[in-house]
Amino acid sequence: MKILFFTDTHIKSRNPSSRIDNYEQSLYKKIEEIRDISIDENVDVILHGGDLFDKADVAIKTASKFGNLLQTFKKNIYIISGNHDIYGYNPKSIDRSMMGLFDSLDVLKLIEEGKPLIFEKNGLKVQISGQPYVNDIDSSDKSHYYPKRLDGVDYHILVIHSFLLYKKFIDNVEYTLIDQIMDTDCDIVLSGHYHSGFKTVKVNEKYFANPGSIARMTNTESEKNRTPKILILELTKDDIEIRDVYLKSAKKGNEIFPEKSQNPYLIKNQSILDIREKLKALSSNPIYDIRKNLKSIGKTMNIDQKIIDEAIRRIE
Repeated sequence: MKILFFTDTHIKSRNPSSRIDNYEQSLYKKIEEIRDISIDENVDVILHGGDLFDKADVAIKTASKFGNLLQTFKKNIYIISGNHDIYGYNPKSIDRSMMGLFDSLDVLKLIEEGKPLIFEKNGLKVQISGQPYVNDIDSSDKSHYYPKRLDGVDYHILVIHSFLLYKKFIDNVEYTLIDQIMDTDCDIVLSGHYHSGFKTVKVNEKYFANPGSIARMTNTESEKNRTPKILILELTKDDIEIRDVYLKSAKKGNEIFPEKSQNPYLIKNQSILDIREKLKALSSNPIYDIRKNLKSIGKTMNIDQKIIDEAIRRIE
């Protein structure tokens, strides 16, 4: 059985502020190439690791354009929802999102939590489980999000939208280390969410892989130097092979990012820390008093009132 996996397409109407090319056009070409690879490789199953869209209510014009493209794939695309595909990090809001619409129209097929799929070919039986993004996926009891294999299957594959890493990351960011879930009941864990991805690793005879986002949205050094890729998995009764396929349609970093610009992550992270400190100083229960505190912060940080009003609207 042959499986294609890609993740974090982040379909959106507007160009990311850090890119100088036509983002939508570039993304369209990459998805076209992925379709062609799936045909050339004669894959049996296509999997997507979540964050199909950059926001839950992407513009209808853009959704229509990419929806028509996805329908040109010869095989169904099975997908989990990422944090950008839903409202308020709540998978139950999927019915109100564009991804939910795509699922109901059979543009793609959602893999729901607790409802694994079974694929069979030439005597090989493969279970594919899905774990969509939820707010505490990298902070709570992580084993809860790694389901059990069913009886009689040859392989169990989990597709999860989680900040899964093979080495320690920066402080103040919640993530999951492979070492923490190395006893999982899955033979292969395919993750999205972390855009830079990591090389496929094998631990305890289990494989962990994230090819990274096919969309490069920020001008960090790692994104400038990274070539988007997908994974091809080949399963037999005796062996698992996972190989990288780099996208030829992906432009070089200097073609999509300006030579000199500020790192948006550093700016954003500093702003979040500033607001967090101000919230702590304002109230012993900053969430309870969120409306009042946001207005106060807006005044002290000279933030436009329209932005504060929009923040309050979204929280509500």
